[in-house]
Amino acid sequence: SLDLFYANSATAVARLAKGTGSQVLGMNSTATAIAWADAGGGVDFEGFRASLSANQSISEGSITQVEFDTETYDVGTVFDTGTYEATIAAASGVDEYWYFYVSIDLGFTGTNKGDVYNVYIYQDATYLVATQYLDCNTAYEYEYANWNVSGMAKIAVGTTDNFRVYVMQTNAGSSVAKNVRAGAETQFGGFLVNTVG
Repeated sequence: SLDLFYANSATAVARLAKGTGSQVLGMNSTATAIAWADAGGGVDFEGFRASLSANQSISEGSITQVEFDTETYDVGTVFDTGTYEATIAAASGVDEYWYFYVSIDLGFTGTNKGDVYNVYIYQDATYLVATQYLDCNTAYEYEYANWNVSGMAKIAVGTTDNFRVYVMQTNAGSSVAKNVRAGAETQFGGFLVNTVG
């Protein structure tokens, strides 16, 4: 037999019949004896990943929201392909902590190359994380470069926050056509890491 024997006092032994394959060992409701219980599903996954369906042009020297219009997945229904942003409301009574990441393929054409790139993840009206890259390469008439940014965000209990991605390219000549390239290299995603409360 696969039954379980355990000490239920200093001098007594008790027997617990085997459980099923979907049960886990725990305590009974009064915490006086061990008992089998149905296994819980753990913490449900909540997260999203989105991409571009086509290249997106960006204007010289102005901050531009990246229009992520295609969902790879959206568990929890937090991403909107119409507004290109994730809207996250903290669950009742807890703070939520999310991890966000973005990978951006920025490109340009022409003999005058853009040499300053900025990529931002915004939480509401303030950037959560940003990065700046310098690229003074003038050897190619057509070029793409991939930039990555990531960071953690807290969504406080009782609040709803919006998360968006922006890019900016500066110091390029007027002959330069700039865009964010669609494809696997350009994506925006995030997932719930923990709740506290």
